[in-house]
Amino acid sequence: MHGRRLPRAARIVALEASKALPHAPQGAGPILRVGDRTSIFDDALTRWIGGLAAGLAGPTGTRFRWQRRLMDGGTCEATVFQRFGHPSAALCVALGNYHNMGARRRIAPETIRLSDLVGMARLLEAMVRDDHRAPRPGARDPLRARLDRLLASRRHELRRDPFA
Repeated sequence: MHGRRLPRAARIVALEASKALPHAPQGAGPILRVGDRTSIFDDALTRWIGGLAAGLAGPTGTRFRWQRRLMDGGTCEATVFQRFGHPSAALCVALGNYHNMGARRRIAPETIRLSDLVGMARLLEAMVRDDHRAPRPGARDPLRARLDRLLASRRHELRRDPFA
């Protein structure tokens, strides 16, 4: 497949199982990775996915369990795609017995929680349904637009000398 290129507008969402960490346990829902050991993923794409997850969770956060974490145990494919210019994000489920290493360094089967996997599928379904609102490369970022409006309305306060 050498020589094939992804469309310029392609957005990448890497899917995987990542080593369960103390701050990213199994059973707490799928994990929206903000980055890995090597890099931080695309801000706009990660915010969009996080907004969908929060919407699934509902106003009290109890209808859908999910996590937003830096999974810094290793490097995932999203880093590579991002380095080559494609906005990238990543979702994972927490993996027990990473690389088949169980308690006391004994061989054990890798495990995931089914509820985490089902949650990831629900989040992916929401992403497909809401794709028309997903951030596009080069498009105006709504957060940036909001911050620009705030700055414009408060610029006079920044110019004032607080010690005068």
